[in-house]
Amino acid sequence: MSSTPVVLQKFIPAWGLPDLSPFCFKAEAYLKLAGIPYSTELGDSRKAPKNKLPVIRDGAHTIPDSNAIIEHLERTRGKPLDALLTTRQRAIATAVRSMLGELVLLGHRPPIVLRTRVPDRCASTL
Repeated sequence: MSSTPVVLQKFIPAWGLPDLSPFCFKAEAYLKLAGIPYSTELGDSRKAPKNKLPVIRDGAHTIPDSNAIIEHLERTRGKPLDALLTTRQRAIATAVRSMLGELVLLGHRPPIVLRTRVPDRCASTL
């Protein structure tokens, strides 16, 4: 485990959000939730690997793409955030993450309402 802060290259914050890109937002949210020390800097997607942001610099490694960033950080900086989930819960989380990722990528607004608790009629299925 490295204690050197990660550098996250991203776009600019706007409208009260930490970034205009949902993928940069995802990478920064992971860094915060995982308690990984980091700093941010304005990135230039024209100079980035794969020509897109986010990108992190972690020591000698430069990692593009929010999914690859999270996989790298889980492997090098500690436990995944879903470590306490059961196999079934992890599978459900993967399915939901994939579906929401596709909606964001295609520019659709998801027709869902996020709840703060699971309705009683659904609790037995989890």
